Amino acid sequence: MAESRDVVVIDYGAGNLFSISRALESVGRDVRVVSSGEEWVQAPTVVIPGVGAFGEGMRNLAGRGLVQPILDHVDSGGRVVGICLGAQLLLDSSPEFGTHDGLGLIPGAAQSLDPTVARVPHVGWACAESSNSDVSGWFYFVHSFALAPSREDSVLATASHGGQEFVAAIRMGRVTGVQFHPEKSGPRGLRLLEGLVNGSI
Repeated sequence: MAESRDVVVIDYGAGNLFSISRALESVGRDVRVVSSGEEWVQAPTVVIPGVGAFGEGMRNLAGRGLVQPILDHVDSGGRVVGICLGAQLLLDSSPEFGTHDGLGLIPGAAQSLDPTVARVPHVGWACAESSNSDVSGWFYFVHSFALAPSREDSVLATASHGGQEFVAAIRMGRVTGVQFHPEKSGPRGLRLLEGLVNGSI
């Protein structure tokens, strides 16, 4: 039996749902936007988009009863794709505006880009480098913090901003986070997004 083409997109008040939903629909996925634990539906893949601050993002996820359904989804073998802030929330914690706990799905923390090296926030295109050719190439970034996983084997791709190298993508098992915005990265971004949600990448 073919796998369901449904994708759950988490609405926690911190993401451009229109852009990510349109991108997923353009690669043939059936999008189900979920904004509370009571609305949760089963699907092979959950996407956590996001822009903004880490602490507020986690408070919104918790306040809407979405943390436990996400954790249960991973425990049952489901895929999770985090985008930008959503990727950072996959980690254990962040020091952004205080210390905040994350979902703890991938060991590590978010860390600030160094404003003495290059302008922060980093807004624009950067080239991701990875041993996986599907994750290599130019993608669009908007961020002040970056992924800092504690395990080297969870680094999926790196990139640089003004000579400052940072982790651009992480993975552990069926949980993947990308610091960039594939939905804003043209045809390459759409191909990557399709591969991430269907498990081919």
